[in-house]
Amino acid sequence: MQYSSNPTIESNIISNNSATNAGLNHGGGGIECDNNSNTDISNNIISNNSVPHAVWDNHGGGINCISSNPVITNNTISNNSATQGFGDGICCNSGSPTISNNTISNNSASRGGGIICSGDTTISNNTISNNTATGALSYEGGGGIYCSGISSIITNNTIANNTAANGGALFCDNSSNPTLYNCILCGNTASTSGAQVYLDDEASDPNFYYCDVQCGTAAFGLNGIFFAGTYSNNIDADPKFVSPSGGSCTGFNGVTADWSLQNTSPCIDVQAIRHTALIL
Repeated sequence: MQYSSNPTIESNIISNNSATNAGLNHGGGGIECDNNSNTDISNNIISNNSVPHAVWDNHGGGINCISSNPVITNNTISNNSATQGFGDGICCNSGSPTISNNTISNNSASRGGGIICSGDTTISNNTISNNTATGALSYEGGGGIYCSGISSIITNNTIANNTAANGGALFCDNSSNPTLYNCILCGNTASTSGAQVYLDDEASDPNFYYCDVQCGTAAFGLNGIFFAGTYSNNIDADPKFVSPSGGSCTGFNGVTADWSLQNTSPCIDVQAIRHTALIL
C-alpha cells in the first residue's frame, strides 16, 4: 500500500510469500505500508513470509511500515524471516503505528526479531515470544523489541523467551527512551550481553514502572555506560504463566503456548497497584 492509501486488511491468511530485491528499506514479505498509508490490519494470520538476504536493509518479514500510521491489532504474526534485515515480525520506520493485542512469535531477523521501531510507535497488550535476533554485531540485537530513537509507551506486554546476542527482550539505541508499564520480561536470553535489556548508547534510558523483570537491572547490558532511567515499583518474580513454551528462541513454539497468568501470579498484584496509582 502506498501514497496515503487507507485499506482494511482483515481476517486473512497471508503466508509463504517473499519480497525479493525490494530495494533499500523496503520489504514486507507479507504486507508493506508506505508513504502515509493508514492501514487497518486486524485478525489475520501472517506467517512464513520472508525477505531474502539478496539486498541489505530489506525489512519486515511479516509487516513493513515506512512513514505510515497503520493500526495492527489481533493478528498472529509468526515464523517470518528477514535474514539480513530488521524487524522480522513487524518493522516500523517512522510514522505513528499502533501495535496491540497481537501474538508475535517465532520470527527471526538480524535486529528486532519480533518488532523494530523508530518514530512514535504505541506497543500494547501483545505477546512477544520465541523470536530471535540473529545478528552477532554489537549494534544488532533485540530478540523481542528493538527501539531506535523513540520515546514511545510500551504497556501491558508479555516479552518472554526471546533471544539475541544483545538484549534478549529489548534493545535501545539512538537516544531511545521508551517507557514500559506493566510489562513482563522473563525467560529471554542473550549470548553476549543483556538477557533482558541492552542499552547501546548513553542517551538511551528507558523507564520501567510496575514491570516484572527477571533479575532486575542486573540483566541490563550497558555497553560501558550507565543506566539513568527510572526504575520504579518493579518486581523480579516468576510470573507463573499457565503453560509457557519450553525455552527461548525459535526452537520452541510460542504460538501454541498459553501465556496467560495463573491465579497465584505475583504480576496480577502489580497490575492492580499500577491501575490504582494511575487513577490517583
